[in-house]
Amino acid sequence: MDLYCNLDNADIMEVGSCNVNGSLRDHARTGTRYVGVDMEAGPGVDVVIDPDQPLPFPDQSFDLVLSSSVFEHDAFFWESFVNIARKTKLGGYIYISVPSNGLIHRYPADCWRFYPDAGTALACWAQRQGLDVNLVESFVANRQNDVWNDFVAIFRHGPLDDTLPATFVYQRFPCANVKTWQSAELLFPQEQSEDMLMLAQARRGDLTMRLGRRLAGQRLETESLRKALTTAHEEVRQLRSALRHGGPVGAGPIDRVEAHGARLNIQTDFAFDVGVAVEEAQRLANEAVGLDLDSLDYGAVSADGAAVIGRDGFAFISGGSNAWSEQIRGEAMISDGLLAQSVADIAAMQRECAARAIPQCVIVVPEKDIVYPELSPNCDGVVLGRRSVHYLQDLQPAVIYPLDDMLAAKSDALVYHRRDSHYNAFGGLIVANAALRAMNLEQIDYRDVPFIHRPFQDDLAVKWEPFPTLRRTVPFDYHEEVLQPGNPLTGLHICLHSSAAQNGRTAIIFGDSYSWNPDGGLSRFLTRKFERTHFIWGRHIDWTVVDAIAPSAIIMQTAERFLIGGLVYRKPARADSETAQV
Repeated sequence: MDLYCNLDNADIMEVGSCNVNGSLRDHARTGTRYVGVDMEAGPGVDVVIDPDQPLPFPDQSFDLVLSSSVFEHDAFFWESFVNIARKTKLGGYIYISVPSNGLIHRYPADCWRFYPDAGTALACWAQRQGLDVNLVESFVANRQNDVWNDFVAIFRHGPLDDTLPATFVYQRFPCANVKTWQSAELLFPQEQSEDMLMLAQARRGDLTMRLGRRLAGQRLETESLRKALTTAHEEVRQLRSALRHGGPVGAGPIDRVEAHGARLNIQTDFAFDVGVAVEEAQRLANEAVGLDLDSLDYGAVSADGAAVIGRDGFAFISGGSNAWSEQIRGEAMISDGLLAQSVADIAAMQRECAARAIPQCVIVVPEKDIVYPELSPNCDGVVLGRRSVHYLQDLQPAVIYPLDDMLAAKSDALVYHRRDSHYNAFGGLIVANAALRAMNLEQIDYRDVPFIHRPFQDDLAVKWEPFPTLRRTVPFDYHEEVLQPGNPLTGLHICLHSSAAQNGRTAIIFGDSYSWNPDGGLSRFLTRKFERTHFIWGRHIDWTVVDAIAPSAIIMQTAERFLIGGLVYRKPARADSETAQV
């Protein structure tokens, strides 16, 4: 009412005004002339009407006509809609709210449910009856405190012009399948009803619980093996001491160390990451071990507040400049302005690539917390909902977000490092194949990649432990050429010359550390398919550089947590410093 009429001096009619469980009349003001009509007398009813007869008011009598939870009971609601449209002043508005999803409630009959195109259909029917009625906006609202999803539509009797309000009702509520007079396309399209989404979430919760039990069993087994291996290392220490002091030496301790190590290797080779065994042995053998992350309590935060311990010894990002925990809770997301700019940036990239006949894709890497919510303290007690990436995909469906691929794979293997914020080699392979698939290029077969293990310092574990661990790594069957030195967001440009793919093809990646990482980054995997792979740190495409290189494919990549600042990084001016907040 506040948005679409002057409540201090408005004529309003409510159709179906009997106060059964609340009244719209309560939202009117003292100066409002309010008339409630219904088929039967009751609280809030000023005029009793016959539903088969015209409304007993002159045409064009009301500035606003309201009807809430009525049309689902009306056997001929389209006739009723035309009837109330005739009573609406030229330039006035019609508001209807009806169920799109919910219980059957016969009062006295329950006939209809309304879907995203219902408002357009009603406006078209009124126009066929000679009325200039147009849809201003419609949407399907999310549930609030009950089981209902209401379809809401607002119409204008008269043309759509600059006198319309500058904002919409849908912008004030969580909703989906939005239509407005300004666009022919649905905003935030969603095929599944909220019931269906909740059922799917419940099924995922059950799978998460079962996976948690499985992981707990694996952890008990690992703890038992670790204790046995620790005992064996103590025997080795005693053996070395005996050797140094000339004491008697037997073969038993050495045999036991080798046996324990072999058993640990077998037990942890549950699919892909056999390097876990080597990593655990390295931890126990390293004399510089200070603090075992597995001994830290769930939720323990590093001294600088940048990392937090989850379940099963996993570490996750905590805090940070990207408001990641707020993004997970749905309290922060990309602003409307940055969303529109990101959509425009993608469209511009697509046009430029099409003009050059270059395959391209935009890929957003899911965060570790979203792939392993059951292990992350950031997700504890949080129902994962729509985030910035979903709003971007709504407007640019070509954006690749390989979350489903990672979720499908994680039951068989680790896809992220336990103590690092980045995906491991298996996760990198999944992302690389998602990008190749999006560009209709042949994918990488895991069996064609001769992985090795090399020491790396995990970016989260370093908050507690000073020494590196061994990671499964894409081998150096390429050489790296630095074309422009730099650091994040300042233009680091390297070229990987591959000996594995002698085919003359070239790829360019504009991205971040997920593309650069030497152990499993996107650029390292593409050396299997491109003779030259250029990596440029940043997400602003320099088409002069592109034309100089003449690539066979272009990939723009970002991590999900960075998307809140827009797809293409732009240093915000001081006045715009809060544009990334809700």
